[in-house]
Formats: sequence, C-alpha cells, structure tokens
Amino acid sequence: MTNRKRASMAALTALLFAASLTAALMPLLVADNVHMQDLPNHAARAFILLNQDDPLLARHFYFDWRPEPNLGFEGIVLAFGPWLGHAGTITFTVALMLLLPWSGTIAVSCAINRKLTPLALLATPFAFNGAAAMGFVGFELGLGLALWAIAGWILLSRQPRWARLAYGLIASSLLYAAHLMAFGIYGVFVALWSLSLAAEDVRAAEPQMRLFSARGLGAVLRTFAARAWSDGLQALPAATVFFLYSEFSQPLSTVGQTPSEIANPLGRLKLVGRLVDAGPGSWCRALSFLSLGIIALGVILRRIKIDRRMMAPIAVFLVLFLLAPGNFNSTGHLGWRFILPFGFLLAASLRPGENGSSLTVPVLAALSVGVSVIANAVLISSYKDGDAGLRDIHRILPRIAEGSRVYFGFGDVDKSWLHSYAVGLYHAQSLIVTERRGLVQTLFTYRGQQPLRLRDEAIQNAPGNSVVFLAESARNLKAAGIDPKAHILGFDYLLTYGELTNAIRQNLPGDAMTQIAEAGDYRLFQLVTPERPENNLRVSERSTVGN
Repeated sequence: MTNRKRASMAALTALLFAASLTAALMPLLVADNVHMQDLPNHAARAFILLNQDDPLLARHFYFDWRPEPNLGFEGIVLAFGPWLGHAGTITFTVALMLLLPWSGTIAVSCAINRKLTPLALLATPFAFNGAAAMGFVGFELGLGLALWAIAGWILLSRQPRWARLAYGLIASSLLYAAHLMAFGIYGVFVALWSLSLAAEDVRAAEPQMRLFSARGLGAVLRTFAARAWSDGLQALPAATVFFLYSEFSQPLSTVGQTPSEIANPLGRLKLVGRLVDAGPGSWCRALSFLSLGIIALGVILRRIKIDRRMMAPIAVFLVLFLLAPGNFNSTGHLGWRFILPFGFLLAASLRPGENGSSLTVPVLAALSVGVSVIANAVLISSYKDGDAGLRDIHRILPRIAEGSRVYFGFGDVDKSWLHSYAVGLYHAQSLIVTERRGLVQTLFTYRGQQPLRLRDEAIQNAPGNSVVFLAESARNLKAAGIDPKAHILGFDYLLTYGELTNAIRQNLPGDAMTQIAEAGDYRLFQLVTPERPENNLRVSERSTVGN
C-alpha cells in the first residue's frame, strides 16, 4: 500500500469514527429532551443527594449507605455534581450512558486486534439501546465500564499471575460497586476467556490433538483449572461483601414471568429489538435485525470473521439472553439485558476475513453508522407526545405547595403508546422533587438497589412504590392488606395522567378529592380530610390550569 493510499485510508477511518461518535450522541445533540423511562427518577435522587441540607427535602428523605452494589450513578453525582450542578451532571450522565459502551467496544476490539479498526463501529446502532431508552442508568454505566475492564483483561491475560490478580481485584471491585450485572458480565467473560486461552494452549502444545475428543477436553479442562483458581481470586472481595451485606443475596425469583416465557426461549427473540431503540417496537426490531444482518452477511461472505477466542463468551451471553429469568428479586427486565453484552462483544470480536478488500471494513462501518442515524432520527421524531406531556406537567407544578407529598398514577393509558411515544412520561412526576422539593411515592427507594430512603415508613414500606399505574398499585396495596383509599389520603395531593375509569375510581378517595388543576391529560387533586383542615379550599381557589 502506497503512502498516499495509507493517508487516504487513515483519513477515511478518522471520518468514520467521527461520524460514529456523532451518531452515538445524536439523541443528546439534537433532541430538546432525551426521553428515558427511569431517568427523571434518577435525576430526582441526584437532586436530593446534592441538596441534603435543604430542610424541605430533609423532612422526607435520608440516605442509608451500605456496602452494596449499584452505586455507580451516586458516585458520578458525588464526584461531578458539585462542579457541574444538577442539570449538568444529568447531561454528563446521559453522555456517559451512550459513550461508555460505544468506546468500550472499541477498546475490546483494539485489545483483540492489537490495532484500531473501524469494525468496532458496527456496534454504533447499539449505543442507544433498550436499556438506555428505559433509563437503566446504573446498568448502562456498568456495562460500559465492564467492556473497558474486559479490554484490560484481554491485554493482561498472558501476563504473570500477580499482574492479573492486581488488575482483577481493582476491576472487579469497582464493577461490583458500579452495578451488580457489570460485575457478573465481567466475571462471565473472564471465565470464558480463560477457557478459550486454555484451548489455545492445548492446541499449541499438541497441534494434532482433537479438542472435542475425551482426551482433548480433559487437557483443556486441566489447563483451564490451573488458571481459574488464581484468576478467580479477584472476585473474592466483592463476593464476600455481596453475601455478607447485600440485600440482593436472596434466591432467584421469577415473579412476573409466566412459565411459558421461561420455558420457551423463542419467545425472547422479539426482544432482540432491545439492541437498537428507535421508539416504536416495529422499528426497534427491524433495525436491530438489520444491524445484526450486516454482521452476519459479512461473516457469511467471509469478508469479516469472528475471533475464535470470543466464540465462547458470545455464545454464552446469547444463551443467557434466551434462558435467563425475567426478574431478580425486585429487579425486572433481567433476561433480555444479556443481548447487549452479546451485541457489543460480537462487534468487538470482528476481524478482516479472507475475502475482504481494503473497502470492506469502511463500507460495513458506514452502513452501521447509517443504521444508527436512521434509528435516532425515528427515535427523536417519536418524542413529540412526550415533549407535550412535559410541557403540561410544568403547567401543573406551580399549583403544588413546596414540600408537599404527592401520590401519582396513570389512569387508563395504553402502555404500548407510552413505551413507543411517551416513555419520558413514566417518571416525569419526579419533577415534583426538583421543582417543588416535595415527595412523590414513585421514587426508587429499594433496599439493595438505591441508598435513598423515605422517612415515612408507611410510604417507604408500601409494596411496589415505583409502579406508576393506579390499577396495578391498588392491587399491590390490597394484596398487602392496605386500603388504597386510606393510603392515598396520607398524601397532600393526587396527580393523575389519563382517563380515570369507574374501576380505577373505586380505589380512589373520591369524596376527599378536589380538582384544582388540569393541563392536557394531567389532573391535580387536593386531598381534603378532617385531620388536615388547612387543605380545605375556598371556592375561588378551585381554578383549573389549561382550560
């Protein structure tokens, strides 16, 4: 290759990386609001963490710090919040959610290929994935950090044991603190990578040996065991803390999963659409399969190939995606999350194939960047309903007294519409915390997941607080022997979104509800009880916003 051609290829590579970076950040750069289901709730928790000396917030909240996992987001808030402020910290966090997995894939690819290659950019469409759309902040941050840790492990995997152990102790402990699944993803990879290296060593020592024969498998397992005992020591500190202190360390639960969902892995295939989020489900599935199809076509035509050392990790994460239970105690949406390490590691494992040309890699990378741009354009166009809802709730907020307690719930709302076009409204009511310094019961205060706690034990211990549908929350309360009407009367206001059907109204304290504001599909009711005469309103105060 001539110097001129090398310079042209270098310029093309730089252009592809710049285009990929822009595409990965496109929702943050273009949209007025990046709609993520749980992000407002996390933003509210960050606001409380940065304003712990506020007397109105201190009346409702406190932090219960324990040596548990899933503290990655809190770490970012504590480290950068004083410098960036609340809004800046949330923007920075969203950028990290998009960039850490993207850059981690590039890092793993560099570690495998020992050079920078645009093939890693085939993961560009996965940057804004289903976990990002659902606002799984800790998981996304942890996944990105796990990919970076995996890259480091690959580079050190042939180094002396003491070097691997020193690195592993730091990496596994930090990943455990960031998010439990990040620790698990890293651990699974380390074990399977060691197995791949064991097979490589046996093949190098005895080239004629068939690895899948009884003798070959025995040799591989013996070699693997020799590495596993020392490499596995890195997990000991985190595992010890987990079993001693974590409230997560309970039996695996399948609550919320039907037997058919667990027994039939083919039912999970539609959730491949979580690899690429583009708003409406049909777009998600089409673009996810298209992204995987680009990789598959390149492999079939032998333009690219998968590094054989990565075969085992990729296969195991695919199996976990198909077979893992849907829930782990109070953590939902567990099984399909494994499609994300599968997708990112698949892209990172790619190498030029036998039939590839100098243009193969740039063309495939450009196609994937194009898919990402299309996905993000569709995604941003789907934000219209969510943006309208945010404008409506901002019109409601001034009618809520500062420091108040608000019970929120969706009425008769189509969940498929909410997921596809208004996912940002799931926890938009968390603005009550940041704008009115009040309490809303749907905040995440789960032991073993977040350190935030509510001082009112009746609210803190109510089942399924983060459930945002009135019908479902009423069923949860009744199942625990709690009267929904009496429970709601423990709040100052009731904020609803959507139609309140007769079935829903049966579980609301209708006689104590006085509507004081309305904007779009939001309705705000003040709750009036004999015990709180100060909540009684004069007729002139019963005005409505937005009529």
